[in-house]
Amino acid sequence: MDSPRPPNPAASTTPTAPHPHAHGPSPSASRRSKPLRVAAFQARMPVPPVAKPVRQTEAGDEYEVEVRPAQLELAPGVVTDAFTYGGDWVGPTIRGRTGRPVKVTFRNKLAVHDDVSPDHDPPRKINI
Repeated sequence: MDSPRPPNPAASTTPTAPHPHAHGPSPSASRRSKPLRVAAFQARMPVPPVAKPVRQTEAGDEYEVEVRPAQLELAPGVVTDAFTYGGDWVGPTIRGRTGRPVKVTFRNKLAVHDDVSPDHDPPRKINI
């Protein structure tokens, strides 16, 4: 059985009180005046390129992926700003070999300093 939650101090404000951290409209709100209609399956999904290791040692293969902003075309004629792995929605394909360690380092090239790893976990070695 769950224990009751403690009272939320933010919930006690009156409806007329200003929101403590109001964000205002999203920057793209003015561009979304009507629903976007895109025909399905008009463009092939891009296949990510195979990355080349930046280093190969007896200890394993090392890769680096930049996390950076880019403009991407989501569908024909629909372009948007995005945070990308190596300039694309999905990062490059990393091919490992059985029994050989692979290390991937993500380099944050964004204006924000945050955890940019795809799974937000601390670095770890993955054995294939």
